Amino acid sequence: MKSSLEKYRKTITNLLKLVFIFGAILFIVQKIKENENSLYFLEQLFQNLDIKVFLPFLLLQVTMSGGNWFFEFKKWKFLVKDIKEISFFESVKQSLASLTISIITPNRIGEYGAKALFYKKENQKQILFLNFLGNFSQLIITIIFGCIGLFFIWKTFPDFFQVFDFSILGILIFVFLLIIAILIWKKDKIPTFLNTKKFYRTSSFALLRYLFFSHQFYFFLQFFAVEITYFEAMISISSMYLISSIIPSIAIFDWVLKGSIAVLIFTFFKVESLAIITVSFLMWFLNFAIPTIIGCIFVFSIPTKFQFKTKIKA
Repeated sequence: MKSSLEKYRKTITNLLKLVFIFGAILFIVQKIKENENSLYFLEQLFQNLDIKVFLPFLLLQVTMSGGNWFFEFKKWKFLVKDIKEISFFESVKQSLASLTISIITPNRIGEYGAKALFYKKENQKQILFLNFLGNFSQLIITIIFGCIGLFFIWKTFPDFFQVFDFSILGILIFVFLLIIAILIWKKDKIPTFLNTKKFYRTSSFALLRYLFFSHQFYFFLQFFAVEITYFEAMISISSMYLISSIIPSIAIFDWVLKGSIAVLIFTFFKVESLAIITVSFLMWFLNFAIPTIIGCIFVFSIPTKFQFKTKIKA
């Protein structure tokens, strides 16, 4: 009887994994279809595009996306090494599988549970903390560059603060600083695997990731011949990532959120909105949609932790 229940358990969990896989693919295909304006914009662009110009640019963008995810994989491999030494490929598998699972969860919270399933039950609490550390370090980098960007935009366009309600932003930054203060004050209570050295090393990976994807956005602007200086572009990009990172959303709609915020910010520099929406869509496609689809391959590698504890007499 127990073997029969085990068989049904595996069937049910495999069906659930299939639901996540087909759901992820369906959402991505649907979002691509809904973005008709950007697709038309790209179609018109490619009709008169020199292939000798496009191919090097395509290679650059693939490299930028690859660099972005390379440092994410390196970051996760480093974070868990004290619990379990994993290969780079194993880090890729865990990161992309959890990305696919998290696609329909607010702020990708499903990633925490999915990654924890790859480890023993006694280590799962530690894995949750380590995943938090990885995401928190990325948020810190985003806040640092974002605040710098917002400061310079405010100095250039004082009316900018009338567009956004920054009371929420101020509260969130205050909460962020409060968390930092508590962590410093209660540092003796922090688990030993969350030491300062690990945090700094994790933040360095987060910084490298940030430099890759923020400059990737800038290179897209240059490719679409957007008339904006490097400084103006970078302060706008950093402000966009900060504001979008603190607004709760479902991952599949990430490009819509970033695109809307980017349009509002770049409007101050008189940048055409369709170009910005298209860049946001391409950034989402390269850095989220494609990795999510690849992650579908690894979803079935996620271990199942359910156990039947009830004793059934034959």
